[in-house]
Amino acid sequence: MFYGIMFWGGNCTCTTGTPNKTTGSMSIACEIHAFKTAAQRSSWVDKYRDDNKKKIAVTKAEIRKYKRGLSVEEMKQEIEYAEAEAEIEGE
Repeated sequence: MFYGIMFWGGNCTCTTGTPNKTTGSMSIACEIHAFKTAAQRSSWVDKYRDDNKKKIAVTKAEIRKYKRGLSVEEMKQEIEYAEAEAEIEGE
């Protein structure tokens, strides 16, 4: 799978949610997207760049730096949800 992040409000500094109970860190306000191919991800990033929406390509490991307010388990669930959506859309 290949991953991308769309930032809510068009920037990568807005935080959301409650602080992580262990670290006190907050999550950046963003949404995780998964894609079956790098080409699909690149097309998604390019398309929405034209719409003035901040979107970037990330690795699975890089997602953690944007989702620091979540527990590891909560983050895994968000990734699994994005992957499931990618599988449905790819059918």
